[in-house]
Amino acid sequence: MDGAPDLESRFLETAGWRWHSLSRAGRNIRFGSVLPENAAPRAMVFILPGLSEFCEKYFETANQLVKEGYGVCVHDWMGQGQSGRYLEDRQKRHGVDFHEDVLDFLDITKKFSSTSPKIMLGSSMGGNIGLRVLAERPEMFSYAILSAPLCDLHGMAFIPKILRGSATSFFNIVSPEHYIPQGGAWTPETRKNTIPECFSADPKRRAVHNAWFSAIPDLQVGDATYGWLHHAQRSCEHIQDPDFLSSIQTACTIFTAEKEMLVCNETAAYIADALPNAQHEHLEESHHEIWMERDQIRNRIFEHLNNFAEENLPKPA
Repeated sequence: MDGAPDLESRFLETAGWRWHSLSRAGRNIRFGSVLPENAAPRAMVFILPGLSEFCEKYFETANQLVKEGYGVCVHDWMGQGQSGRYLEDRQKRHGVDFHEDVLDFLDITKKFSSTSPKIMLGSSMGGNIGLRVLAERPEMFSYAILSAPLCDLHGMAFIPKILRGSATSFFNIVSPEHYIPQGGAWTPETRKNTIPECFSADPKRRAVHNAWFSAIPDLQVGDATYGWLHHAQRSCEHIQDPDFLSSIQTACTIFTAEKEMLVCNETAAYIADALPNAQHEHLEESHHEIWMERDQIRNRIFEHLNNFAEENLPKPA
C-alpha cells in the first residue's frame, strides 16, 4: 500500500480491500470494504469510527473479522480522514447536526445489496450516531456493539444540563470555527501529551493513530471546534431522551471502560438500562479506545460478537 507506515502486517490493508466514495448534498465520503474469500459473509459488519479516526486505524480489526467469516465496511466521517472537510483549515474538526452523519451512513449501507445480516460496531462518537441510526432504521441491524459511546462528554458531565446546552450554543454563535479550549492542530506530540494511556495501554496499538497521520498527511485532523462541540452536545441530549431510547429494539451490547477519561460512563450505563434489548459490560483496566486495547480486553468484544452470531444468525450457505 503506497504511503503505508512501518507497522506490523496486522495493522496494514486487508487482502482484498476495496476503496469507495460517495457524494451526498455536497458531502464527499470515503469508505472501504472487504469480503471473505470464496464464501458468503456470515454477516456484514459496519464499523462507525470515533472522533478524528479513519479507515486505516481499523485494518487490524477488519483483518480479524474477515478471518472469522465476516464482511467489513468502515468509513471516514465528514470532517476527518480522507472524507471532505468543513473548513479550509483541514486541521479543525468542525461539524454540523449529527443527523447529516446518519444520512451519510445510510447512503453507504445502500451500496451493499447482500442479504447477509448486518452488525454495527460503533466506537465513541460512532456509538452516538449509531444509536440514531438504530432509531431511524430499526429493521436494518441484527445486533449492535457500542464501545465507550459518546453519550455525554466526561469533562462536562458535572455541569447542569441546561447550562451545558446554553454554553455550547453561545460559543457556537460567537466563535463556531475556533478550537475548543486547549485545542489545536495535530502534531506528533499531541496524543503523547494528552496522557498517553487515556487511549490505550497497549503500546503498539496506541501508536497506530500517529503512525498513519505521519505517513499520510491528508488523514491528519486536530482538535474539535466549538461548532462540533455544540452539535455533539445536542446529539447527546437527543439520545438520552427516554422516548427515543424506548424506540430502539435492536439487540445491543454497550461496553464502558474503567479508566475512561473522555466520555461519561454513568450516562452510557443509563442508556444501556433504558434500551429495551441491551446489556452493559464494564471492562476493568480498559481505556477509552477499547478496539485498540490489549488482547485480553479487546477479545471480550469479539467473544460477544461471535456468541451472538452463533446463537442468532443463519449459517452462510
